[in-house]
Amino acid sequence: QVDSVDKQTLYERGSEWLIKTVQTNKFDVNDKVNYKIAHEGQFSVSYTYDFKYKSLNTVTYTISLDFKDGKYRYTITDFKIYKTDLGAK
Repeated sequence: QVDSVDKQTLYERGSEWLIKTVQTNKFDVNDKVNYKIAHEGQFSVSYTYDFKYKSLNTVTYTISLDFKDGKYRYTITDFKIYKTDLGAK
């Protein structure tokens, strides 16, 4: 909860934070009427197993932010991981 902060201000702050975090201002959902933002993102992960084999993987996810007067909610869903050279399935 964020007492005494209206949903418009929270929406603007959330938008600024997401722009800085994911380094884009193009969101998959940008609903200014219902005060919702969502973005599908990805990042790369490299790990070594058996002390010699390396694997480059990509993790995809969806982050959603919902705002109401005095409170906000963030949700991270749809985690998927796949080997980068094989592509998404």
